[in-house]
Amino acid sequence: MKLFHAKKLRSGLKTLFSHISVQIIMIVGTTVVLVLLCTVMFFYHSTVKIIRTNAVRSNEIILEQFNNGFETYIAELKNFTLNVRMDSGILSIIESPDIGYIEQETLGNYMKAMFYSRHDLYDISVHMLRNDTMIRFSRDTKKVSVSHETNIEQEDWFLAAASSPDYSCIAPYRPDVCYPKESFASSAPFLRIYRVIINAYTKKPLAVVEATCDMSIMNSIIKDLGQDKSSLFRLSDQDGTPYFLNSPQLTDLPVFPLSTEDTAKQESVMFRNDEYLCVTHLSRDGHWLLTKLISVDTLTAQNISSRNISLLVLITATVISITAIAFLVHLLIQKNYVMALGEKTAKLQALESQVNPHFLYNSLQVISSRTIVTGDREIYKMIEALAANLRYAFKESVLVPVSLEVQYVRNY
Repeated sequence: MKLFHAKKLRSGLKTLFSHISVQIIMIVGTTVVLVLLCTVMFFYHSTVKIIRTNAVRSNEIILEQFNNGFETYIAELKNFTLNVRMDSGILSIIESPDIGYIEQETLGNYMKAMFYSRHDLYDISVHMLRNDTMIRFSRDTKKVSVSHETNIEQEDWFLAAASSPDYSCIAPYRPDVCYPKESFASSAPFLRIYRVIINAYTKKPLAVVEATCDMSIMNSIIKDLGQDKSSLFRLSDQDGTPYFLNSPQLTDLPVFPLSTEDTAKQESVMFRNDEYLCVTHLSRDGHWLLTKLISVDTLTAQNISSRNISLLVLITATVISITAIAFLVHLLIQKNYVMALGEKTAKLQALESQVNPHFLYNSLQVISSRTIVTGDREIYKMIEALAANLRYAFKESVLVPVSLEVQYVRNY
């Protein structure tokens, strides 16, 4: 019976500590996982926000530099078309109501020289209003061509240039197709510039210099600024007329107008079911509007990879931490379990040491009483001697009188 109770006590304590161990490990493990997961998600969203902010700022600077470079290019191109006005011999031919073969050759050679003075020209021509003659030199033919034309003053580009403060206007080469057939092809025509040559005294138009430029300068600016081809980029005027698109997808992109007071802005837009960061910049003269769409998926792709790696590392660290915690908790509980079990065992043994002598004494007392009843005095004395010797044996004192030792021997 005692052994049964001891085993039952040990089993109960072991079960109790096992339940406590599992609960502690579950609580600690869940807490660690939640803390790590919250930390990863916090840093992920913070990193995404930082990446977006840096992308917008860097692209605003890029677009501003692009606009400054493009403005410089257009200003230099406008000055180039004024060379005709600076040459008195050529100006006298333009002012003449009728020109002959020699004048045509002279003007043709001048156009040819102007063409080869630059590397970005696709063709160049002069339209003379007084004699309705056009002289042209192009990259395709490498020859001077002469033709007659009328009603130039009714053309839209002439009216736009003549009404401009600097007597010039710029138009895309083909407004309907401003995306090069070959992406960023340097030889592809890009834009046209029209310069009206006027009489300095009467202010009447004498001729129009027309120059078509290719993509070489545009590509050079893009390359210098490190434009990536994964982003969508559009160059247009303030009215939204496109001059250059680096992707045909941008043909249906809406215009995001800006005022001269608000030269740059950024916003998140949905375009063709994808989210983009739209960064726009207006040139200093208010004429050129640059728009760049940055794919949000492209921005976050690298960050997602970093997040996944971080999650993998944190999960591994979590598993190792939980395993270590489980081991330490197990050791701690085992230690407490052994201590508690030892304490219970000691109490049980103390109880047994108290119970066993009394049970034996009571049994001997019953037997001795029975011998008195039966009159067996010899057995009574033997039982009394045995009881006295047992009390002496269970006595906890180290020092005892000699008389007790002598009595113990007599009883024995």
